Amino acid sequence: ANMGYGKLTSFLFILLLAFSGCEEDAEISAAIQGKWQGTLAEIQVKPLGLPIPIRKDDPSFSTRIDFNTDGTLTLWDDGDPKEGTYHLNGDKLEINVDYSIEDVSLSGTYNIEVLTNEQLIINLKRKDKIADPDGGPSISGQIKITLHFKRI
Repeated sequence: ANMGYGKLTSFLFILLLAFSGCEEDAEISAAIQGKWQGTLAEIQVKPLGLPIPIRKDDPSFSTRIDFNTDGTLTLWDDGDPKEGTYHLNGDKLEINVDYSIEDVSLSGTYNIEVLTNEQLIINLKRKDKIADPDGGPSISGQIKITLHFKRI
């Protein structure tokens, strides 16, 4: 019975390492206030009951977000500004704005992966329903959106 216990412990340890490896420590070395130009949106949907996530990258994502010092934000898409608010708490960024990419609302609490003088990478995970852009049935599942910005 002793040997089984040791194997179980090392298995759990490996499992723990695998899970802790997913949540990387945020690299935050700059203030978020300023103007940010979107460079890439990665959308990953893990449909309920399916093991393999569906990835959909949007390299043409070019939405600009201005984070103002008073906690408001302005989101620019094709010159049509949308006003919203944001709140930064450690490595969590809460965004409230009436705006969607590919039918996925951008409001929510993001994890900050990188925030430097040049770069901002944030991701959001939530359970949601997303419409199939090709006209198929909508998909329910875990959605992860990763947005990449460069400071302008």
